[in-house]
Amino acid sequence: MTVRSPKSLFRQVLRQDIGLLSRIEFSKTQYPVLNSADTGDKGMAVIAKFIYEVKPGRMVDFMAKLKQAAGPKFSSPVMPKSFRLFRSTVPGPDTGTVVMLIEYEDMAAYGSRTAFENSNKEWKELFAAAPDAPEKLLSVELLTEFGPADAV
Repeated sequence: MTVRSPKSLFRQVLRQDIGLLSRIEFSKTQYPVLNSADTGDKGMAVIAKFIYEVKPGRMVDFMAKLKQAAGPKFSSPVMPKSFRLFRSTVPGPDTGTVVMLIEYEDMAAYGSRTAFENSNKEWKELFAAAPDAPEKLLSVELLTEFGPADAV
């Protein structure tokens, strides 16, 4: 089996059917692990970074959509480790750019949750691009954690 970096796996998924994630078997041993007694880390975190442009006056609608997404209807066996929202504070809090960071324990957790979302019709409808949506997705990045030992 050829071991690929998380970045190359992500690119492959983007080029092919997104359903591929449900067929990939992820193993923690394929990804860098810090060998440090200080951290206690067993695997490397994965962060999905979404940047949205929220239409003027529609922040409440966008937050309602996120609240719906966090409800029990969309619970899956593997859930994110953390979820955080940030917005630009300069030139002011009404700036429409929102950055959403969703942290997963590792690439396997990210793959499992993504497969759940892509196979859930209601989830796909909730986040489908639509002219009347309160937000527009500007970009998505998949970030993988690394440590000092990996920088060599």
